[in-house]
Amino acid sequence: MSGRFLNFWLENSDKQLDNCCYEPDCSIARDLLDIKNLDNDVLITIIGIGHYFGKKPFAEGKKVFLQKEPENIHDSFAIAVLCDDIKKCGYVANSDYTVKHGTYSARKIYGGIENGKSATVLWADDEFAICALDDMSCYDLLFGWGVYFSYNDKMHDAISVFRFLAKHRESPVLYQRLSDCYMKNLKLKDALKCINFAINLDKDNAKSLIIRSAVYNTMGHTEKALSDVDAALWMEPDNVLAKKLKEKICKGL
Repeated sequence: MSGRFLNFWLENSDKQLDNCCYEPDCSIARDLLDIKNLDNDVLITIIGIGHYFGKKPFAEGKKVFLQKEPENIHDSFAIAVLCDDIKKCGYVANSDYTVKHGTYSARKIYGGIENGKSATVLWADDEFAICALDDMSCYDLLFGWGVYFSYNDKMHDAISVFRFLAKHRESPVLYQRLSDCYMKNLKLKDALKCINFAINLDKDNAKSLIIRSAVYNTMGHTEKALSDVDAALWMEPDNVLAKKLKEKICKGL
């Protein structure tokens, strides 16, 4: 399947999929969709370092680690910065006054990273430091947010993020995620179209076949569901999810 056709489908998605434009519900998702270059590194500003150990932990090239603080009463998006993976040495900046130009706020990275995410120090003075998240581009950050939204049942925002990414990259994993979100939103025809894109991009992907089998089963197409799950089990005979799905399908016969 060519990128041109994928982009055509996405550009005409209001006609090809459902009639909802899937504008993001929350302001964070809307801000994320303003990111221009998905290949850029994710830079952050570390502040408050003077209250801890100064710039000593922030030697150029050193690793620091990020720890979310969901119980922080002052900032619901608070992310502490740890040096040597133990001692707190600052916070990720999260206000218009402290976030340096070209860096991302704690609010903008919060859902896109896991606790313990490492970052590399690029520069520091006595007041703040600039770090780059390790092995993470802006694309990776947005993908992480899409997963975060879907896990928190914010399917509208998850679909908005994943569709935005799909306009720029061809990825079976991306279309698997989209299909899963559409299925949870009971948009079964759209779920089927997305997982078909994933399969066209990688025909030997057992996970895609399992997802399509689940979609078919939900739509009541039992024979097609069995065919896909059997194909997945032929590829991966020990796949637990495929075995459970086949058992469920057979019970419904």
